[in-house]
Amino acid sequence: LSIGKLIICGNSISHGQNETGELINCLEELGKFLGNILQSIPVALMPGENDPSDKALPQQPLHKALFQQPLRNYFHENNRHILDLTTNPSRYDIEGIDLLATSGQNIDDICKYVIPYQKQDELPVPNDTIEHRLDLMECTLRWQNIAPTAPDTLWTYPFQDSDPFIIDQLPHVYVVGNQPTFGYRDLDLDGTNIKIISIPEFSSSGEVVILDLTTLEPEIVKFEI
Repeated sequence: LSIGKLIICGNSISHGQNETGELINCLEELGKFLGNILQSIPVALMPGENDPSDKALPQQPLHKALFQQPLRNYFHENNRHILDLTTNPSRYDIEGIDLLATSGQNIDDICKYVIPYQKQDELPVPNDTIEHRLDLMECTLRWQNIAPTAPDTLWTYPFQDSDPFIIDQLPHVYVVGNQPTFGYRDLDLDGTNIKIISIPEFSSSGEVVILDLTTLEPEIVKFEI
């Protein structure tokens, strides 16, 4: 098994909002992790809701000044294929596969207002299932807008001439990170086959997803945390 690239879909660290010391410690641990894994696997690092980046979408890449000296050599432009600090959302070309990824805020925000219910003891209770989440991911592709609630309820930068969340070209793979559970779906949209993948939040699940670039079949791998 050969891993071509590790894509971290945001929320790389968890810290208190006003705990500067805790943030520094978390960044040091993240730097150590990256330093170890970059020796064998290229990494694309995307910011998420909990990371020290802009809160408005599209989030800008984590600044290289956040990391200590051992990682600085990877920040040269000629090493970008090894460590790529990317935006959220972001698109990647991996061996000819066009992959669109977000850290999950776009789907989480829709879920605040579009909630399915089921009856339990004759009372309606929320029923936020993986199929519901995949339905919403599919809808954003059909609407060709991955952040339809922006800027009304999802913070975004103001754009005068274009909307960065409009999908002009459909991807081969659409990945949404930091979701409650793993799931995937095949979608045929206007003759384009798209694999939709829900990536579970690693801190609570200990799960990562491996994507076979030949078949586009995802596989879950669980680590003890």
